Amino acid sequence: MLNRQVQAWRTLCRFTGIVNKNTRSCTTNFSDKMEKNKKKATIWKIDDMRREKLAKFGRYCAECLPKFVQKVQFAAGDELELLIHPSGVTPVIAFLKGNHAAQFTNIVFITGMDVPSRKFRFEVIYAFLSIRFNARIRVRTYTDEIAPLESITPIFKGANWYEREVYDMYGVWFNNHPDLRRILTDYGFEGHPFRKDFPLSGYVE
Repeated sequence: MLNRQVQAWRTLCRFTGIVNKNTRSCTTNFSDKMEKNKKKATIWKIDDMRREKLAKFGRYCAECLPKFVQKVQFAAGDELELLIHPSGVTPVIAFLKGNHAAQFTNIVFITGMDVPSRKFRFEVIYAFLSIRFNARIRVRTYTDEIAPLESITPIFKGANWYEREVYDMYGVWFNNHPDLRRILTDYGFEGHPFRKDFPLSGYVE
């Protein structure tokens, strides 16, 4: 790719009649700059101090909510995750939004994951942002085809469509949702297309 760019530059110089020592120097400098840019690392740098603060906050959550928080871990280097019991969805998320040391007042997304080999095959992931502390956190919980999760729309109005999408794609039911119906597929659609056992051709031709 780099050689092609240099060749194109030289061809342009010849076409315009600018072929001299300065041109050769210019193409050499261009090649050097491209090579340097190519070698630049694009890996996200982990801030150790920030990570330690989040780890401390994770331990704080586990101490405050021992009945619900089952595990504290990091994802993507420095993004805190709480694995919680399904019954803890409402109290844990209300705590994260309202506690003065947290203030995760913005919901980023809710998504799902299907792992059929597990006893509780569905995992639901909630992501939140704290503008006050410039921090992100994920809350993960689990369920199956039968057991519903509690809706967090009373806490975050923006969760409405996210929960509808998880229901539509995976079939996870959310109790006390104000309008839990399909949002992406048609009203007559059968099944939930993000389940691993959903046939490629669907259930209806």
